[in-house]
Amino acid sequence: MPSIMPSLASKAVGAVTGLVTGVLNRGKRFYKWQKKHKDQALVLYIFILGYSYCNFSFWSYLPQPYGTQWHMQFRYAETQVLKVIWPETWLLFLAHWAALAVLYILLKRTSKELQQRREISTQRQLEAKNIEREERIRKQMQVKLQVLAQQAEEEKRRAQEEAARIREAERLAAREAAEQAKSGKAQAIGSKQAQVAQAAAARSSSPVVAPSTTSAQAAPSADHSAQQKQRYEALQRAADQAAAANSGAGNSSAGSSNGAAGAPSGRDMAAARGAGVAAAQRTGMVPLSVAQEAEERQRQWLQHGGGSTEALARMAREAERAAQDAEYQEALTADQKRAAARAAAEAEKQRKEEEKRALAKKLQELAALKQQLKGELEPEPAEDEKEAAEAEAAADGGTAPPSRCVVVRVRLPDGSTHTRRWLRSSPMDKVYCWVQSIDAMPLWAPEQWRLATSYPRTVVERSAGLVDVAGPGHGLMLLVEQA
Repeated sequence: MPSIMPSLASKAVGAVTGLVTGVLNRGKRFYKWQKKHKDQALVLYIFILGYSYCNFSFWSYLPQPYGTQWHMQFRYAETQVLKVIWPETWLLFLAHWAALAVLYILLKRTSKELQQRREISTQRQLEAKNIEREERIRKQMQVKLQVLAQQAEEEKRRAQEEAARIREAERLAAREAAEQAKSGKAQAIGSKQAQVAQAAAARSSSPVVAPSTTSAQAAPSADHSAQQKQRYEALQRAADQAAAANSGAGNSSAGSSNGAAGAPSGRDMAAARGAGVAAAQRTGMVPLSVAQEAEERQRQWLQHGGGSTEALARMAREAERAAQDAEYQEALTADQKRAAARAAAEAEKQRKEEEKRALAKKLQELAALKQQLKGELEPEPAEDEKEAAEAEAAADGGTAPPSRCVVVRVRLPDGSTHTRRWLRSSPMDKVYCWVQSIDAMPLWAPEQWRLATSYPRTVVERSAGLVDVAGPGHGLMLLVEQA
């Protein structure tokens, strides 16, 4: 027994602790709920108070075994307060329950209004979130557009820098080419001057061959002599040209007396030029005429080279402009082709949509026409017994007079057959209208189909009469074919 008591006590303490903890947790959750939903909590409090009041009042009206002394005292106080308004006890009981019903209705209505308010608030919050999201997206798009604009400006600047570098490289290349050509020309002039000076010196200082010289030493071979002769003649022509250019200035500045005295002969001038060249070679100085000729040629070459540099720059600019124009024309042509393709696609799409709308409208009109013809169709004439007997006699092989009605059987394109009785005096237009109103008949326009007999095949016109097509027979078989 002493060992059992601590376990029971611990279990009881644990149960009480768990109960208290659960009550506290539920109270805490209820406290959070009523702080979040104040309107609903207020309505709940009012309902609990009203229900408690009505329930307590109900128990106070019961006999003594069911109600306590406290209930009786409450009933006495209540009746003392309300006995003027409610002299009867049962009326007070009904009033309590009526108040409870009104309170319940108010609770439901308030709950509905609160639900509507909550929905409106939620919708407004969603709209605010959507507006905020759209604003955020718009700002992001603006940032992206700014970044793209900056990238485009950077690409444009890089393209301009690249074009400037290309132009600078072309200008430097043209300058280097001009300098190379200039240096090559100067080297050619210098080598030519040296050749002329050497030729003149050779001419002036070459000794006469002594007669005592042996034939083997004085006479070289024939080929070697011819080469020396050609070289000597070329040098002689160059020296003569230089002498003529040098003597032009002296001749133009000479007076009339010098002119009368006469100019020196070409041989004398060549000798003098050769002597001058030899003296210049000995002293290490360039003759004046040769220097002037070289300067004049250099000036002409520089003028020609400067013009060619400008022409090359102009040609480079024109080539760059032509390339840009070609690229622009290609882009413009591509844009025009894409625009034409889009326009053609839009036109084709619009045409197909118009065709679909026209077809749907036409089908609706044909369906309406079918319903209209079905409503305007006359009732089928009844078959007389006399006509039936005559038809049976005709079927047995006898002859019968023409009947009042004709049975028309029509075979549709789907293979189905439809039969109807007509008066012999009816026109074929009514038969056409009847066939048009059949549900299994395709939605064809009246001008797209026609009726024809099977054998012999004959097209039946709308303007014909039924008696002309059927003849004296009692039946007629027709086929529907597309026109």
